[in-house]
Amino acid sequence: MSEDVRPPTRSHMTSRSPEQIGNMTDHLAAQGALAEFTALRSEALQAFSTQWNTVALQLTATSVVFSFALTNRSRTGFLLIIPVVCYVLNGRYLRAERLVQLMGNYIMADLSPRVNGGLRWEYWLRDRPSPKQILRWSAHGPLIFSAISIFALVWVVPYMLSARSLSTFNRVLLELIWITGLALTLLSTYMIKVVFIGNLPLRELVRFLQKGESRPSK
Repeated sequence: MSEDVRPPTRSHMTSRSPEQIGNMTDHLAAQGALAEFTALRSEALQAFSTQWNTVALQLTATSVVFSFALTNRSRTGFLLIIPVVCYVLNGRYLRAERLVQLMGNYIMADLSPRVNGGLRWEYWLRDRPSPKQILRWSAHGPLIFSAISIFALVWVVPYMLSARSLSTFNRVLLELIWITGLALTLLSTYMIKVVFIGNLPLRELVRFLQKGESRPSK
Protein backbone atom coordinates (compact mmCIF):
# COMPACT_ATOMS: atom_id res chain seq x y z
CA MET A 1 0.00 0.00 0.00
CA SER A 2 1.19 3.46 -0.76
CA GLU A 3 1.56 5.99 1.95
CA ASP A 4 0.83 9.66 1.64
CA VAL A 5 3.94 11.82 1.66
CA ARG A 6 3.29 15.05 3.44
CA PRO A 7 5.67 18.01 3.69
CA PRO A 8 6.96 18.71 7.19
CA THR A 9 4.91 21.20 9.06
CA ARG A 10 6.34 24.19 10.88
CA SER A 11 5.97 22.35 14.17
CA HIS A 12 8.38 19.66 12.98
CA MET A 13 11.06 22.15 11.83
CA THR A 14 13.87 23.05 14.17
CA SER A 15 13.70 26.69 15.16
CA ARG A 16 16.30 28.85 16.86
CA SER A 17 15.64 31.67 19.23
CA PRO A 18 16.99 35.18 18.50
CA GLU A 19 19.40 34.74 21.40
CA GLN A 20 20.82 31.54 19.90
CA ILE A 21 21.19 33.21 16.51
CA GLY A 22 22.94 36.16 18.13
CA ASN A 23 25.32 33.88 20.02
CA MET A 24 26.13 31.98 16.84
CA THR A 25 26.77 35.22 14.98
CA ASP A 26 29.08 36.47 17.73
CA HIS A 27 30.92 33.14 17.73
CA LEU A 28 31.45 33.25 13.97
CA ALA A 29 32.61 36.88 14.17
CA ALA A 30 35.08 35.97 16.93
CA GLN A 31 36.41 33.01 14.95
CA GLY A 32 36.87 35.21 11.89
CA ALA A 33 38.64 37.86 13.95
CA LEU A 34 40.98 35.28 15.48
CA ALA A 35 41.82 33.86 12.04
CA GLU A 36 42.51 37.36 10.75
CA PHE A 37 44.63 38.11 13.82
CA THR A 38 46.75 35.02 13.15
CA ALA A 39 47.24 36.05 9.53
CA LEU A 40 48.22 39.60 10.54
CA ARG A 41 50.74 38.32 13.08
CA SER A 42 52.35 36.21 10.35
CA GLU A 43 52.47 39.23 8.07
CA ALA A 44 54.06 41.27 10.87
CA LEU A 45 56.76 38.64 11.29
CA GLN A 46 57.39 38.81 7.55
CA ALA A 47 57.71 42.59 7.81
CA PHE A 48 60.28 42.21 10.61
CA SER A 49 62.20 39.78 8.41
CA THR A 50 62.14 42.35 5.60
CA GLN A 51 63.57 44.96 7.95
CA TRP A 52 66.41 42.71 9.01
CA ASN A 53 67.22 41.79 5.42
CA THR A 54 67.22 45.49 4.51
CA VAL A 55 69.72 46.32 7.26
CA ALA A 56 71.92 43.39 6.20
CA LEU A 57 71.79 44.56 2.57
CA GLN A 58 72.67 48.09 3.67
CA LEU A 59 75.75 46.95 5.59
CA THR A 60 76.86 44.74 2.70
CA ALA A 61 76.45 47.47 0.08
CA THR A 62 78.25 49.99 2.29
CA SER A 63 81.17 47.63 2.83
CA VAL A 64 81.52 47.00 -0.91
CA VAL A 65 81.42 50.71 -1.84
CA PHE A 66 83.86 51.72 0.89
CA SER A 67 86.25 48.92 -0.05
CA PHE A 68 86.20 50.02 -3.67
CA ALA A 69 86.44 53.77 -2.98
CA LEU A 70 89.26 53.60 -0.43
CA THR A 71 91.61 51.51 -2.57
CA ASN A 72 92.45 54.63 -4.58
CA ARG A 73 92.02 58.26 -3.62
CA SER A 74 90.69 59.10 -7.08
CA ARG A 75 87.72 56.85 -6.36
CA THR A 76 86.64 58.74 -3.23
CA GLY A 77 83.77 60.34 -5.11
CA PHE A 78 82.11 56.95 -5.43
CA LEU A 79 81.21 57.23 -1.75
CA LEU A 80 78.41 59.57 -2.80
CA ILE A 81 76.56 56.49 -4.00
CA ILE A 82 76.00 55.55 -0.36
CA PRO A 83 73.49 58.31 0.53
CA VAL A 84 71.33 57.30 -2.44
CA VAL A 85 71.44 53.61 -1.49
CA CYS A 86 70.73 54.49 2.14
CA TYR A 87 67.73 56.59 1.14
CA VAL A 88 66.17 53.80 -0.92
CA LEU A 89 66.75 51.09 1.69
CA ASN A 90 65.62 53.37 4.50
CA GLY A 91 62.33 53.88 2.67
CA ARG A 92 61.90 50.11 2.38
CA TYR A 93 62.61 49.67 6.09
CA LEU A 94 60.18 52.41 7.10
CA ARG A 95 57.48 51.00 4.83
CA ALA A 96 57.67 47.69 6.71
CA GLU A 97 57.65 49.55 10.04
CA ARG A 98 54.60 51.58 9.05
CA LEU A 99 52.85 48.39 7.94
CA VAL A 100 53.42 46.85 11.37
CA GLN A 101 52.06 49.97 13.06
CA LEU A 102 48.93 49.95 10.90
CA MET A 103 48.33 46.26 11.64
CA GLY A 104 48.65 46.95 15.36
CA ASN A 105 46.14 49.80 15.15
CA TYR A 106 43.74 47.65 13.13
CA ILE A 107 43.97 44.82 15.65
CA MET A 108 43.16 47.18 18.51
CA ALA A 109 40.41 49.16 16.78
CA ASP A 110 38.64 46.53 14.66
CA LEU A 111 39.53 42.96 15.59
CA SER A 112 39.69 43.24 19.39
CA PRO A 113 36.08 44.42 19.86
CA ARG A 114 34.85 41.38 17.90
CA VAL A 115 36.37 38.93 20.37
CA ASN A 116 34.89 38.33 23.81
CA GLY A 117 37.46 39.71 26.24
CA GLY A 118 39.39 41.42 23.47
CA LEU A 119 42.82 40.81 22.01
CA ARG A 120 45.07 42.17 24.73
CA TRP A 121 48.47 41.69 23.06
CA GLU A 122 48.69 45.10 21.39
CA TYR A 123 47.38 46.86 24.49
CA TRP A 124 49.91 45.00 26.64
CA LEU A 125 52.78 46.08 24.38
CA ARG A 126 51.76 49.73 24.27
CA ASP A 127 51.23 49.93 28.02
CA ARG A 128 54.89 48.98 28.58
CA PRO A 129 57.07 51.51 26.72
CA SER A 130 60.78 51.70 27.31
CA PRO A 131 61.64 53.88 30.36
CA LYS A 132 64.38 55.54 28.29
CA GLN A 133 62.53 56.78 25.24
CA ILE A 134 65.61 58.34 23.65
CA LEU A 135 67.40 54.97 23.81
CA ARG A 136 64.36 53.23 22.40
CA TRP A 137 64.24 55.64 19.47
CA SER A 138 67.98 55.57 18.77
CA ALA A 139 68.05 51.76 18.81
CA HIS A 140 65.98 51.49 15.64
CA GLY A 141 67.74 50.28 12.51
CA PRO A 142 67.07 53.25 10.20
CA LEU A 143 69.51 55.45 12.11
CA ILE A 144 72.23 53.22 10.69
CA PHE A 145 71.29 54.50 7.25
CA SER A 146 71.53 58.16 8.25
CA ALA A 147 74.76 57.68 10.22
CA ILE A 148 76.50 55.90 7.34
CA SER A 149 75.30 58.52 4.87
CA ILE A 150 76.67 61.35 7.01
CA PHE A 151 79.97 59.53 7.43
CA ALA A 152 80.31 59.09 3.67
CA LEU A 153 79.46 62.74 3.01
CA VAL A 154 81.99 63.97 5.56
CA TRP A 155 84.67 61.67 4.12
CA VAL A 156 84.21 63.15 0.63
CA VAL A 157 84.53 66.81 1.71
CA PRO A 158 88.38 66.93 1.98
CA TYR A 159 88.65 65.21 -1.39
CA MET A 160 86.41 67.80 -3.07
CA LEU A 161 88.37 70.70 -1.52
CA SER A 162 91.88 69.43 -2.18
CA ALA A 163 91.76 67.28 -5.31
CA ARG A 164 93.70 69.14 -8.01
CA SER A 165 93.05 66.59 -10.72
CA LEU A 166 89.35 67.49 -10.86
CA SER A 167 88.25 69.75 -13.68
CA THR A 168 85.89 72.61 -12.95
CA PHE A 169 82.98 70.70 -14.47
CA ASN A 170 83.71 67.55 -12.47
CA ARG A 171 84.13 69.53 -9.27
CA VAL A 172 80.80 71.31 -9.74
CA LEU A 173 79.12 68.02 -10.63
CA LEU A 174 80.58 66.37 -7.54
CA GLU A 175 79.39 69.23 -5.36
CA LEU A 176 75.86 68.97 -6.77
CA ILE A 177 75.82 65.23 -6.10
CA TRP A 178 77.10 65.90 -2.58
CA ILE A 179 74.30 68.41 -1.94
CA THR A 180 71.76 65.93 -3.28
CA GLY A 181 73.14 63.23 -0.97
CA LEU A 182 72.89 65.60 1.99
CA ALA A 183 69.27 66.43 1.11
CA LEU A 184 68.39 62.73 0.88
CA THR A 185 70.06 62.08 4.22
CA LEU A 186 68.11 64.87 5.92
CA LEU A 187 64.89 63.64 4.34
CA SER A 188 65.59 60.10 5.52
CA THR A 189 66.20 61.31 9.06
CA TYR A 190 62.97 63.30 9.02
CA MET A 191 61.06 60.25 7.75
CA ILE A 192 62.47 58.20 10.61
CA LYS A 193 61.28 60.77 13.12
CA VAL A 194 57.80 60.93 11.60
CA VAL A 195 57.30 57.14 11.48
CA PHE A 196 58.66 56.34 14.94
CA ILE A 197 57.74 59.45 16.92
CA GLY A 198 55.23 61.48 14.93
CA ASN A 199 54.82 65.04 13.74
CA LEU A 200 56.01 66.90 16.82
CA PRO A 201 57.38 70.44 16.99
CA LEU A 202 61.01 70.65 18.06
CA ARG A 203 60.23 71.72 21.64
CA GLU A 204 57.71 68.91 22.16
CA LEU A 205 60.10 66.45 20.52
CA VAL A 206 62.86 67.27 23.03
CA ARG A 207 60.41 66.96 25.93
CA PHE A 208 59.12 63.68 24.51
CA LEU A 209 62.64 62.21 24.34
CA GLN A 210 63.56 63.39 27.83
CA LYS A 211 60.46 62.19 29.65
CA GLY A 212 60.04 58.89 27.83
CA GLU A 213 56.34 59.32 27.18
CA SER A 214 54.39 56.87 25.07
CA ARG A 215 54.42 57.37 21.32
CA PRO A 216 51.99 60.09 20.27
CA SER A 217 49.29 59.36 17.77
CA LYS A 218 50.01 59.90 14.11
